Amino acid sequence: SFGNGIVLDSSVFLEYFGRDPEIKAIGMYLEGMKDAPRFFRVLREVAARKPVVIWKGGRTEEGGRAIASHTGSLAVPRAVWEAGLRQCGALKVDRMEELIDTIKALLHLSPVVGNRVGITGGSGGQSVVIADAFAENTQCDVMFVGSGSIRVKELGPLVTLKDFISCFPYDDTLSRYSIPGSKLKKIFEHILRPENRDGEGECYQINEGISVIYDDKKRRIESLTIKGQEIINDSFYTIGMQGYHFSSSESYLNITNAELLEPGKSKVITTSAQEVLEEYLRNHQNINKKVEGRIIFK
Repeated sequence: SFGNGIVLDSSVFLEYFGRDPEIKAIGMYLEGMKDAPRFFRVLREVAARKPVVIWKGGRTEEGGRAIASHTGSLAVPRAVWEAGLRQCGALKVDRMEELIDTIKALLHLSPVVGNRVGITGGSGGQSVVIADAFAENTQCDVMFVGSGSIRVKELGPLVTLKDFISCFPYDDTLSRYSIPGSKLKKIFEHILRPENRDGEGECYQINEGISVIYDDKKRRIESLTIKGQEIINDSFYTIGMQGYHFSSSESYLNITNAELLEPGKSKVITTSAQEVLEEYLRNHQNINKKVEGRIIFK
């Protein structure tokens, strides 16, 4: 973090730290930038050599006005900013604690080798609420919410903003896709495999109205219904997921990006899953959800 940047700006500092062999990871707090094309060009070069973690202030309209009066920096639109970070390979965080924890993890934990990484998340009523909230917002038949996105075991009865952020700390886009029933079955058979549940890939929460029975011995789905209706192979169904899971769809869901986009009916519903969930909780203050056996193993 630095001052008004009259002489040296963020691009100069980033480039300098990127060349210093003694610096293993870079953490940045930014309010804006004077030369966005140069900044993203330098960021792409540096992030290819070492981790860069960025916390950006002024993502809201009020924050943008405060920054303009504080440093004179021009705030970058949120969607443009987040897309730029993803393309450059940098990591986005949303508060100081998250910035410090991420840097500590990068410095002190061994690098991950291979793709056998298990992610553990909370598995209770709050997971059900999140899946249902996203399904309602995206208007999809099936919502796949990565369990790793949900970081607490309980939420409520009184939910503060701090509780909310602790539960769902990482923001992302939500998109909807249209696929045939045969491919939907293929997705479920992939994520319900014993190997996947033992830590090979990602586990998912699904929304209300979905009922799946998986036979562990035969390693296949025995039944898959939406609102009591069996899935038909050549009929089309809409599914929703976060942006991270779209980018990892082939390994996590056994379906390629091309297959998801093939029918030409994909749509980005929102650039902020957190805002969707916050609004849902505000409008459903007395909601009470429990785990209800949407997925059954036999």
